[in-house]
Amino acid sequence: MEIRERYLALYTGAIADILDKRGLREQVLPRGLGPRTAAKRVAGLAFTGRGAPTGRAAEDDTATRLRMLDRIRPGTVSVWACGGSVNCAHWGEMMSNAARQRG
Repeated sequence: MEIRERYLALYTGAIADILDKRGLREQVLPRGLGPRTAAKRVAGLAFTGRGAPTGRAAEDDTATRLRMLDRIRPGTVSVWACGGSVNCAHWGEMMSNAARQRG
């Protein structure tokens, strides 16, 4: 059985405790964050990204985002660091659909 499937079958607290005991601290989402999925549970290698707001309307990062989306692999979980930014969208419907198509 793939490790991702094994993690999905377990209680998150048990996984965190085991990883902590092995010295692998902070390997699960903090209490205040949760997955944005109807399943309420995700597991997989993190596919990380970083977003930052810009005041320049002419700045277009579409090509960068398309290259990033081309690298997503099935079974990965997208995790974004946005420096606390809540005034703009770093991930939206088109990116979600593209990621879903890639598994």
